[in-house]
Amino acid sequence: MSTRIFCLLALLVGCDPTDDKDTDTGTAAPIDADGDGFTADEDCDDANAAVNPDAAEVCDGLDNDCDTEIDGPDATDAQVQYPDVDQDGYGDPGLPLSDCVLLSGYVANNTDCDDTDAGVSPGSPEVCDGDDVDEDCDGLSDDEDDSVDTSTQQTTYSDADGDGYGDADAAVQRCDLSSGYVLDATDCDDTNPAAHEFSMVTDTVIASETVTIAYNNGVVFRDDVVRAYTYGKTGGNDDLVGWSLFSLPTIEGALAEMILYVNATTVTSAPMVHTVRSADDGWTRNIVGSSDIARDEVVSINKSSITSGWNSFLLDLTGWDITEDIADGAITLGVDNSNESYSYAYFSGADSIEAPYLEVTYEVCN
Repeated sequence: MSTRIFCLLALLVGCDPTDDKDTDTGTAAPIDADGDGFTADEDCDDANAAVNPDAAEVCDGLDNDCDTEIDGPDATDAQVQYPDVDQDGYGDPGLPLSDCVLLSGYVANNTDCDDTDAGVSPGSPEVCDGDDVDEDCDGLSDDEDDSVDTSTQQTTYSDADGDGYGDADAAVQRCDLSSGYVLDATDCDDTNPAAHEFSMVTDTVIASETVTIAYNNGVVFRDDVVRAYTYGKTGGNDDLVGWSLFSLPTIEGALAEMILYVNATTVTSAPMVHTVRSADDGWTRNIVGSSDIARDEVVSINKSSITSGWNSFLLDLTGWDITEDIADGAITLGVDNSNESYSYAYFSGADSIEAPYLEVTYEVCN
């Protein structure tokens, strides 16, 4: 009965007669010391609110996002860099990499268009090459690129008549041969496919006009005789110069040689005869005056061995410019006596069958 009474009392006071243990375990609640929303068991640094699993990784020497990697490639301020395999200072845009430090073998730019060739980069000069390589990485190569190094180009020549020979006066600098151009520059007539090289010919040209003029005293002789005459310069008189006008053949190439032939009819006192040229070819025997023909230059050496019969004078063509000196297709030559003492030579004139003549050796295109 006493047991029943004890149990009744226990029920009334709310106790379990079978449990006499202490219900307080003594376990502490989770702590977030830095107040960043992550408890110490989740946070890799609960003393720094900037370090937690939700933080952005930055380059500061810390594992900001608690992924166990310090300053990894996912850092928001990591430097994008590119491999420079050929070590020319320019990176391969196809293989980017991010890191907080610039790695060995990497550069900060991505402008190399061929990272296997150190001669190809934006800093390289564009040059001519057989493979049309874009050396300066501007998207253009060789002749397409205005910046191409002209010293690497070749000289090409227009071949308008398609005979395989080019016109030296129509040159173009290029890396590659264009249609209608060749490397040869020897065509002497690029309008005629049947003619492309020069050959030498010799023509004989007979004087068409002759006249003899005495300088200063106004004497003009209009007869068949070409006179090389001096009165003796010490006496104050001038000499007579016999002029001959020659119409020349068309000289397409070089002028190789000119020889003047005059046939002496009378010679006295060993005259010193030489040949002079005049710059004026616009005269005729009927209207020429004493001042119309002036000496330009001596074009052959003196000859003191003038004899009756044919005498030749090899002209000195040194320094002649064909485009100027014989541009009008004619040449005026005179025989002059440079003796200071009295002497003379008379030669056959233009009206004679033995008029002065020229042998002209020159190039023609055929």
